[in-house]
Amino acid sequence: MNLQQLRYVVEIEKTNSITGAAKNLFMGQPNLSKSVKELENEIGITLFNRTAKGVEPTSGGLQFLRYAKTILEQMDELESLYKPQAQSALQFSLSVPRATYISVTFSRFLNNMDCDTPLDIQYKETNSVSAVTDVSTGCSSLGIIRYQNIY
Repeated sequence: MNLQQLRYVVEIEKTNSITGAAKNLFMGQPNLSKSVKELENEIGITLFNRTAKGVEPTSGGLQFLRYAKTILEQMDELESLYKPQAQSALQFSLSVPRATYISVTFSRFLNNMDCDTPLDIQYKETNSVSAVTDVSTGCSSLGIIRYQNIY
């Protein structure tokens, strides 16, 4: 098992599609499928059920993906802490629920920024409970939550 395989399965979960994940990862779908199958054989569980609509994580796969995401977040943070940077970058981390309007708005915000200082932006799509947890544990600077009016 390696970090790249963890990144692969997290991307597959995000897109609910091996083909879509392969496209996002700039690799061929057969190579991605082979890598996932090797990982599944190594750890001894099936991570995804293949369906007509794409893929969905198995119960064991959900647990594995939670650990994989935590490991990847910690590796990214560790790398950003000790990676030499030419200039001091402004750091900002954001946890948001999965919603197109949030990602589009945040992208527009970043594109309209007039900033000469390098930015280190961590954008994490998650659910509202995880967003609150990320902010309370310091993993994210800001969390956006959404809920229905009846709550």
